[in-house]
Amino acid sequence: MLLARLQLAHGDVAGAADLLAEADRFVQRHNFVHLIPDVTAVQVLVLLQQGNLAAAADLAEKHDLPISLARVHLAQGDTALALAVLESLRQQAEAKGWQDEQLKTLVLLAVAYHAHGEKEKALLLLGEALALAKPGGFI
Repeated sequence: MLLARLQLAHGDVAGAADLLAEADRFVQRHNFVHLIPDVTAVQVLVLLQQGNLAAAADLAEKHDLPISLARVHLAQGDTALALAVLESLRQQAEAKGWQDEQLKTLVLLAVAYHAHGEKEKALLLLGEALALAKPGGFI
């Protein structure tokens, strides 16, 4: 999955899709059901890069992946819906003390607020993300 994300970062969507198909087969073959959401989240990223928003939305909803669903809403230009999903997720992550989820949510919230035209709010959220990342050892 990490290699697939790296392929995406390098613009190799086809290579990422191939790696994910291999990861999916491995997960299914070995019944690693706990990894299915992680594989699916990267599959959503690939579908978004391919412009297949409907399939990305279906996967995100089917597997109940709120961060992926927010990414789909952003790709569809629906910043208000993305913000609603992310603000709810942020509250859950804070309440449960999930720093990694909180950090991902803060960064994506900043992107969503920026896209929504609220640049000051976006900058404040990025500052929160940096403040959370440093002591937590996140890079």
